[in-house]
Amino acid sequence: MSKFVKCPFDPTHVMLANRLPIHLIKCTRNNTQVEMLRCVFNTTHLIKAQEFQSHLLSCESRPDFDRFVIADALPAELSAADQIDIIQCKEDWDAEPVVESYKPESHITNKLIMRRLTGGSASVRREFRESERKRFQNITEVNQDESM
Repeated sequence: MSKFVKCPFDPTHVMLANRLPIHLIKCTRNNTQVEMLRCVFNTTHLIKAQEFQSHLLSCESRPDFDRFVIADALPAELSAADQIDIIQCKEDWDAEPVVESYKPESHITNKLIMRRLTGGSASVRREFRESERKRFQNITEVNQDESM
């Protein structure tokens, strides 16, 4: 199949097939004196009114349209490759997990992880820093007691 197509208005206009729709918009505006009808199977087919009926019968895009229209009327038989066995799963993804979910606050309170309070007034941030110092002291004391 050729990559190049000719304009239905002017055969000297030759372009790539993917550029034809854009070209037709411009060429249709410039050639208003010529009566051309648009094919119902392919919008890039512009045909003279006298040849329109014969084009509809022999249009190369008609089989694509027919397959699209008749697709629902085709038998619903599936080939062996299309048939899929449904596997029943005993796992219930909606059930709650057996283990307790991760809670970062409880994890952080028992480790030497520095936290920072964002927002809050100066007095609230000061109290938070003081509580963090006490938390760090308690954790280091517990660690020292365990190591002895």
